[in-house]
Amino acid sequence: MRTLPNTDKRPYVLFSSNDPAGLERDLRALHIPFTKLAGCYKGESEPSYLVDREHWPRARQLARVKDQDSALHIGPRLANGSRPAFLEFLNVAKKGTRAAQWLGWFRSTDKATALRQDAWTRRGAQYYIVTED
Repeated sequence: MRTLPNTDKRPYVLFSSNDPAGLERDLRALHIPFTKLAGCYKGESEPSYLVDREHWPRARQLARVKDQDSALHIGPRLANGSRPAFLEFLNVAKKGTRAAQWLGWFRSTDKATALRQDAWTRRGAQYYIVTED
């Protein structure tokens, strides 16, 4: 499993699943490296999964099967420590075709700031959010 270190310039994809145990089993069966993180979306706690973008085409099929609406693409780390973030909509057959949506910047923050947001991700004691600026 990989972490999201401050010096890491690789792009990632972050997503969740309604069936965490099944998703983890499937990711392992396909030898897709992942990191399990804690997350919250609109007040609902949910496990989140981080994969290198290079593994996303295979993992995306699993996310689609597990009935997820979207995945957060996190770009390479920039000099200021932030990462570009956009949302990819999955399962468009249910909801119609939708273009990817630019969200802003994925960055680390303190717990108090994160908990005031609609969505956050946590790895260990470090919290992450997406901001517009």
